[in-house]
Amino acid sequence: MNLVPETTLPVIKPGSSETGSTGDVEAFLDDSASSVHDEGEDQKEKVVIARAETRKVGYLRVALFLCLLCVAGCISFAMFWKGKESEQNEFESYAKEACRKVVSTFQSSAARRIGTIASFTTSIASNAAARGESWPNVTVPDFEMQASMILDLAAVMSITVLPVVTGENMQGWVEYTLQNKAWFNQSLAFQEANGVNYSLPDWKKDVDKMKKVVGTIPNNGFEDGLFRPSTGRAHLNASDETGPFFPWWQFAPVMPVSGLVNYDTSMHSTRKYPIRALMETGGAVISNAFDYANTSHPGYAGKQLFLNLILKHWSVGGKHYQEGPVSDLYFPVFDMGGASNIGLDDKKVVAMMTAYIYWQAYFEDILPPNTKPVVVVLENVCGGPEKGVPVEQQFTYEVNGERAEYIGAGDLHDPSYDYLKETTGWQGFLSGDFAPEDLMQGQCFYNVHAYPSRQMEDSLRTNEPLYFMLVVLATFAVTSLVFMLYDHYVEQRQQVVMTKAVQSTEVVQELFPENVRERLFEEEAKASKKTSNFPFLHEVKPDDSITAASSRMSTTSDPNHARDVVADLYQNCTVYFADIAGFTKWSSNREPTHVFQLLETLYGAFDRLAKRHKVFKVETIGDCYLGITGLPQPQKDHAVIMVKFAGACVEKMTQLTQTDLVEHLGEETSQLKLRVGIHSGPVTAGVLRGERARYQIFGDTVNTASRMESNSLPGMIQVSAETANLLRAANRGAWLTPREGGIEAKGKGSLDTYWVQPKATAYTASTTSVPISCDASSRIVDEASEKSGISL
Repeated sequence: MNLVPETTLPVIKPGSSETGSTGDVEAFLDDSASSVHDEGEDQKEKVVIARAETRKVGYLRVALFLCLLCVAGCISFAMFWKGKESEQNEFESYAKEACRKVVSTFQSSAARRIGTIASFTTSIASNAAARGESWPNVTVPDFEMQASMILDLAAVMSITVLPVVTGENMQGWVEYTLQNKAWFNQSLAFQEANGVNYSLPDWKKDVDKMKKVVGTIPNNGFEDGLFRPSTGRAHLNASDETGPFFPWWQFAPVMPVSGLVNYDTSMHSTRKYPIRALMETGGAVISNAFDYANTSHPGYAGKQLFLNLILKHWSVGGKHYQEGPVSDLYFPVFDMGGASNIGLDDKKVVAMMTAYIYWQAYFEDILPPNTKPVVVVLENVCGGPEKGVPVEQQFTYEVNGERAEYIGAGDLHDPSYDYLKETTGWQGFLSGDFAPEDLMQGQCFYNVHAYPSRQMEDSLRTNEPLYFMLVVLATFAVTSLVFMLYDHYVEQRQQVVMTKAVQSTEVVQELFPENVRERLFEEEAKASKKTSNFPFLHEVKPDDSITAASSRMSTTSDPNHARDVVADLYQNCTVYFADIAGFTKWSSNREPTHVFQLLETLYGAFDRLAKRHKVFKVETIGDCYLGITGLPQPQKDHAVIMVKFAGACVEKMTQLTQTDLVEHLGEETSQLKLRVGIHSGPVTAGVLRGERARYQIFGDTVNTASRMESNSLPGMIQVSAETANLLRAANRGAWLTPREGGIEAKGKGSLDTYWVQPKATAYTASTTSVPISCDASSRIVDEASEKSGISL
């Protein structure tokens, strides 16, 4: 049954005086294009903002990573530097202690050893005086036994007594040696009795080797008297020279070579200068040092053989001489019995005792076992041939725990360790003040310098600082990797959350206008503060605050809570009702999926148009679509906007049902038309509590808009007189065509209404009328009236 008679709708020609001008159409098209352009610009702006925020987050991550890298690098370097500094301090402390130990032990042992020899010389002199003997005719009883102890205590290789013989008593001295040669055999017997592992045949073999190198040695010095090798076998006598002479007398360790007895050392090439210095100063004298390693040097080969003969009997040092400096030490023996002899005014030097010092022995056993190597430089200053021009020597050793190894002549220490040097000073061996330029030829003073060695530093240096640094860097790398993985996971999770939040926000935006959402946020924040003593722990998030707030308000039943009500009166609004004519009949023989495919396609398109035209979608129930303009923000041209939106929806409906949907849903789909009703006036809108809080609109304006739609025709837009007046005020009167006879609306009576055609497609070149038949059998006007106040 057709409730509205068939009618004809005039087709309006552009530029006609009846309907308006082409400018109206162009204005409509410009407005529509502007809406589309604004929406595109908004989307572009959102994309730009999103990309900018993403870049900011990326920059922040890079800055954070670089900051962590810088911190890790600084910490690693600090730990490395601190570890190296600690090792350096440990090395310096160890080096100073070791060098100080070398110097102090050397000084104390040198003083003790020199004191031992000095005491022995005093003992010899005092015992001779006690026996009433006069020098040079003195023989020390049990000399080998006493000397063997002195050799060990003083760490010297040999001891020799050199009496002072003059031309006056030389003949008496020769006779005395012939009569007192028993000590020689007694010394050899003492060696044999005390288990010296050096047999007499072995002695003789080595002596024969020495003779071949040195040359002629007297067979029996006791019988041959004083001699000098430089004069051949010629004997010395008073007529030859007046002396003084310094013949070998008792010596230890004794060797089976009696020809050494009466060997005059006063003219020896190296011994004569220290002897003269002792006779002049009356004090102990030490000679310069000789390294006999060079066997090509004249006399050095024989000296090596001689030293090896001595070393084989010496229990303190090594058993074989290869290299290293050796010095002669001279101690004066004073006459303690008043015998007249040459010497100083207050002390008469009647003899002297010489000792061979093998310097390497003085640097052994001065450090505890397993002590790191210390470099020792033995230095001397001696009087030279030219008065006032001293000469110097340096020799370098490496002291490694209890052992000492000769490195070579010269100062061979590492100069980088000079700041750790420890030294004895020139008083370290023989005490006494001296000036280098005043030293006599053959008179020397010694100094010992101790330095850490490279081996010592290397042994105390470790890779622990490097390991610690690498551990810190590895920890940073692992932490950074974990952080990056975690950040990647969080970002992925955030993307999921954000996607859901965006989806939820889009849904919420469909449900609530922006200002309503903000008010709900505020309500949620207030509620959070009231329910917690720590409001800062409750962060209001856009994706959950609306749901929480609306849920909270939906359960509020206390009427005193009026402050929570979210409702407003909007005076200037335009309400849009649209219905699909023929939908009930069409859907009765369709599958549910086809029904929803149709509705989703159409209403999805309408939603996009609503967003483009800034129309707020309120509700869809079944095939009915409800929208409104003028809220939540006032819109001056709310009626114009709504009419444009309605025209766009009718056009989109026709396009979809005539083309795309026909292919999928059948030919009957092309018969579906959109029926639209629009009315303008005041509207009450707000969030209505209930099981599910929704944004709803109420008022007579809504009911009247529903009547406009229910009395409209398929494919047509019917507006009330109020809306028509607003269109005329906006210079859009050309869009209006009065409906003949008006309508009879339930509860409203007779109403004047208008057809509105805003779209350019409604304008054609033809001036004929287009008949439009309407099938309203699927609609009952009373049913439409019940939709007033339809809510979401």
